[in-house]
Amino acid sequence: PSVTLQHNWPQIYRGETVTLRCEIQGGEGSQWTYEWRPTNRNSPSSNEFKINTDTESYSGEYQCSGRRNNQAVKNNSNTMSLSQSAANKPAATLTASNTIIPAGGSVTLTCSVGGSAGWKFDLLRQETVYLYTTQPIRTSEPDAVLSISYGGVYSCRGGRGDPVFYTETSDKVTIWKSVFASASNNPRATLTARDTIIPVGGSVTLLCSVDVGEGWKIYWYRNSYHLPWNIINDGILWVSDEGVYSCRGGRGDPVFYTEYSTNVTIHKTGEFSFCSCKPVLSVSPSWLSPGASVTLSCEVKPQDAGWRFFWYKAVPHPSSRYYIYELLANTTNGTEQNSYIINGPTHTAGYKCRAGRGEPLNYTDYSEPKFVWSADFLILSRDNKQRLLWILV
Repeated sequence: PSVTLQHNWPQIYRGETVTLRCEIQGGEGSQWTYEWRPTNRNSPSSNEFKINTDTESYSGEYQCSGRRNNQAVKNNSNTMSLSQSAANKPAATLTASNTIIPAGGSVTLTCSVGGSAGWKFDLLRQETVYLYTTQPIRTSEPDAVLSISYGGVYSCRGGRGDPVFYTETSDKVTIWKSVFASASNNPRATLTARDTIIPVGGSVTLLCSVDVGEGWKIYWYRNSYHLPWNIINDGILWVSDEGVYSCRGGRGDPVFYTEYSTNVTIHKTGEFSFCSCKPVLSVSPSWLSPGASVTLSCEVKPQDAGWRFFWYKAVPHPSSRYYIYELLANTTNGTEQNSYIINGPTHTAGYKCRAGRGEPLNYTDYSEPKFVWSADFLILSRDNKQRLLWILV
């Protein structure tokens, strides 16, 4: 008989199972009982002797012999010497030909285990850097060179023997998939706000997303300054400070950025320090002609959504000493449009506007007055109480 090492690997690692096999020439088809030496082990009666190198001391010289019909084979086998190895479990190494998959293309990953042989390879994929579940997508591949066409976070490991002994998993390699033909097609982040008014003592939620690709980190900006943190998983930011917010996505090393999102202006209840607090009123025409109409336009900056506009005219105070502002007829609830038409005015008059939004309404300041002139002439002045007075001259 002869003893062979099933896998003649140059390096055995702690934790692997070593298998010795006893073969008897010309003994095929017979029922053999095998004996193994040294006999101070729990040696099997089969022709395979498995030794777990993690739990057993296996240094020594091994021989086998066979018996059938109670008749022993006289000669022992050759001697197989095994030496205890101190080598710990190795780690696999994963390299990539490129970290960006071109549109319609692929990249090559190479998995290796240095200084040893006999490995088959498992390729593992984590779908994104934020999803920590790793799944094997290819197993027991004899070829260490693998081609992939999907982005993700990849790693690999080697395995050999029966039962399979695995190496340590390699370091992770992040592969991005390009979906852009050129830089001019860069995606744009999308920023939405669940509300644009911060309630007293509260906050509002901003949502930033990039609809193309995966693996984006979100970078936040307030009043054009980068905020000192990144929301790297779900693109959600809770803000309690008013300002003009924007965001963009970034990924890779060096970082590839999307285009900036459009701006979203956030206000605090009753505060408008990040908008033009005083609207700008314009009138057209400013000189009356018989039968003509006058258009008032009220502009609030920035021109974001949700405003209602309120229109005021100077009317005489009951004392007849000065004028006060009253809402124009039929505009008590304001208008959604930032313009208002007055049909057929005949006298010189002064107008103001302001805007409001939210529930309850939060108002801007009044605009500066604008005049529509006829043959009359009005002079605007202020009394010592800063009350606006209209004095007829």
